[in-house]
Amino acid sequence: MPALTAIVARARTVASASCLAAPRGEPSARPASSADSCSGVGQGPPVCPRGDCADLTGRCGRMGAFVLSKGKIVSLTITVASPGSREQRTVETGTTGLDLFGTNPDIVAMKVDGEVRDLRAGIADGAEVEAVPAASNDGLHVIRHSAAHITAQAVQRLFPGTQLGIGPAIENGFYYDFRTEKPFTPEDLAAIEKEIKQIVRERQPFLRRVIPDAEAAVEFAAEPFKMELVDLKGKPQDAETAGEVGGNELTVYENMRRDGSVAWRDLCKGPHLPHTGYLKAISLTRTSAA
Repeated sequence: MPALTAIVARARTVASASCLAAPRGEPSARPASSADSCSGVGQGPPVCPRGDCADLTGRCGRMGAFVLSKGKIVSLTITVASPGSREQRTVETGTTGLDLFGTNPDIVAMKVDGEVRDLRAGIADGAEVEAVPAASNDGLHVIRHSAAHITAQAVQRLFPGTQLGIGPAIENGFYYDFRTEKPFTPEDLAAIEKEIKQIVRERQPFLRRVIPDAEAAVEFAAEPFKMELVDLKGKPQDAETAGEVGGNELTVYENMRRDGSVAWRDLCKGPHLPHTGYLKAISLTRTSAA
């Protein structure tokens, strides 16, 4: 008989300094142009030294300083804030958080006009942007929520047919609710941790996609608990479900393989880490009846 089971866990923060913004084979925020050379860093995959150019095919290019439109330079003016300072910068259209902070592995997200967002998100003209360090409360929330996402991916890889509940970040880690054929054993948890490590090694990018309700009903037809969350869109929610579906739109986060195909997806508000390789460790501490 199917059982409702929760995995409770803790996650440690981010990848080594060799993990720059755009490893080769990872989607970039925008297409590459003007061929340039890539170089390897540490023992990881080759990266673009500036973190501004790799695409899914592994090609590397350097973007120009600005995008040209009808013969005119298109640029944005933003404010980059940090404790004790505010710096106004002129940047090119299409600039993302990875362009600003991607070479610092201790930065896991950004605030745009006070809202925590993915580093992959674009930045609008006039916005105030602030780095979110891994050790901050907001940074820990992003790390823990991403760790829950990776855990659910590992579970469904090993136990096909497992249904997903919610996977919120909590004070000292995260938990994820699953509907399983039988409760997880200690041996199952060990296997899940091993699979998590493999997903982390693959450095799969987290890509955000807005999805209409009707499309979500098709994509998550086999996930009844996720479909319950769709009905909560735009309605008052508790802190845990608000992390899954928030505001008046639905979003899906997809983990991408090197060939550009989707490895796994989840209905989720985010934000998430740029890629799975930002995580150092996840420790699955226990299971409980949900």
